[in-house]
Amino acid sequence: MISTKVPYSRLVALFPHDDFLRPIRAYRSRLFGSGLIGAFSFPACIPLGYANEALKHDQLINLAIFLRLQAENAAGHFHLGNPEEPKYLDEPGFSYIPMRVHPIINELPSGIPLQSFSEQFFILCLADFKDSMKQLIPAGQPVPAEGESIFPLHFRAAFVANLLVWPASHGATGLSFCWERGKSVWLPSPPRRDAQK
Repeated sequence: MISTKVPYSRLVALFPHDDFLRPIRAYRSRLFGSGLIGAFSFPACIPLGYANEALKHDQLINLAIFLRLQAENAAGHFHLGNPEEPKYLDEPGFSYIPMRVHPIINELPSGIPLQSFSEQFFILCLADFKDSMKQLIPAGQPVPAEGESIFPLHFRAAFVANLLVWPASHGATGLSFCWERGKSVWLPSPPRRDAQK
């Protein structure tokens, strides 16, 4: 359990199924291999917003149902575009390379006490943009190898969970984080397409 003396941020996040993350891990490995510190310093998830306190189980269930409906209104899945230019988030205070997620969840259902972001991103990695970032990845991403194309990526299976994030006492200052994930609540299974006809 995290000490109350450690400054932390309480988030609620959407976590894609592990199978979806295989190409993401390979891409992060390439980033790390190119010298980009922080490529594995944040959990592979899509932060949905800040919470003053952990969401309760029934609130997570309602959120999971809501997100499934949002996905079904957008071709039945969530998808990520190409990595974008670096961004900075005041809290928890890191720079990162975002991959925009669609559909964008601008409004959360009532009863979910969450300060939602105006947009959601998959945080590809953290980086020291003052030094290595501009030199290593001028366009926000390394050039894919010939014939390689892993973007955009799509996923249906995912779960929501509470997430605590705080600076690590080791590793690169400002680029290394620890996290503690709460109990997972999976999004309901999508309806069969043939059943909708």
